[in-house]
Amino acid sequence: MTQQHSVAISIVTYHSAALLPRCLETLLPYPVYVWDNNSRDNTAALMRAQYPWVHFTESPENLGFGRAHNQILTKLPLETDYALVLNPDCFISVAALERLRQTAEENPNAALIGAAYADIPHPHAPNAPAAVAFLSGACLLLRLSVFRQIGFFDPNIFLFYEDNEICDRARAAGHTVLFEPRAVVTHIGAASTAPTVRGVWRRQRAMGWSHAYYQKKRGKSAASRYASPARKVLRGLRTGIMGDKLEAAGCIAHAFGTLRYLTKRPAFQQP
Repeated sequence: MTQQHSVAISIVTYHSAALLPRCLETLLPYPVYVWDNNSRDNTAALMRAQYPWVHFTESPENLGFGRAHNQILTKLPLETDYALVLNPDCFISVAALERLRQTAEENPNAALIGAAYADIPHPHAPNAPAAVAFLSGACLLLRLSVFRQIGFFDPNIFLFYEDNEICDRARAAGHTVLFEPRAVVTHIGAASTAPTVRGVWRRQRAMGWSHAYYQKKRGKSAASRYASPARKVLRGLRTGIMGDKLEAAGCIAHAFGTLRYLTKRPAFQQP
């Protein structure tokens, strides 16, 4: 295994065929693993026709973000030192990826190293790696020796807050979480598709569940968890009256997701 191959790439896709060519174009030097969460676009056909060098899995169900990444991360060869968790709408150069790897080598107590996003202003960003509380899961380098001991992403979370939770656990185990401003990536995020009421509903429902679950793990009181859906419903009704259907749907879906958690229903029922 070469020095570059001490890093494996873990990508989870869901209706991401339009994004994958740009995402994959710089990753040829590395072993790449793509798990598709039962997309209904042409992701599977694209991967088989154009990217035979990628380790591709077509899942019969949507496992969400963390559980799908876990399917890859738990099966990587033991000689793999690091895994880069990368969204298909996040584009990284070899230079930026190697900067993350080098920073990990220089900071052996760091469990996670995160990149800077070109589209997000960082007015007070340091010029060197800095310890932080949380990092975004869109582009996140994991030291596998740590997470093989403490576990990978929390399998109870379907979508959202899994990056916060894994950072919490790493720090609780005595490791640092580093932001690396010299590794700059492009993340287009929600700008890649036009929002729809149905899409907003699904995302915010998942976020509501995950937020309530995460707050409980952090020791927040039951009263504060119940207050959140009430505020969201009131905001949704207010914005709906004002004509903003997308925000209204999002607020009510968030509340619905929170109540789903509070009534002990799982996050990952198929939509």
